[in-house]
Amino acid sequence: MINIKPIVIGAMDNDAALIAILGAEKVLHCNSIEEMDLPCIAYSEIGNDPLDFGDEQEVTSKITYQFDILTKPGGDTSQIALIVEQIMIGLGGTRESAPDDDSIAPKECRVMVYSFIVDNELNFY
Repeated sequence: MINIKPIVIGAMDNDAALIAILGAEKVLHCNSIEEMDLPCIAYSEIGNDPLDFGDEQEVTSKITYQFDILTKPGGDTSQIALIVEQIMIGLGGTRESAPDDDSIAPKECRVMVYSFIVDNELNFY
């Protein structure tokens, strides 16, 4: 299994534009949406699948992350989504989807899913 969490979350935690709009480093593991200080981004690694093997070890993986952008009722997730898009594309990610999610009303939520192809040397493709 290849771990890119420090790279992906570190890129978000260190992005000045994202910190400015969120008000602080508020990229959090998806533990409890109810207790989060809004606006924030909750993340979860939703897939880590081997693609290629060599010499009986994993050589490349497809790793998928979900980011839930959460704001107060009436808030706008679009500006945050554009920053997340820039960061993830900059790392080499591919956006799989980015729908609004009304299931956690009254909070505003946009769900963004990105996949990465990564080798065991942490090169992104």
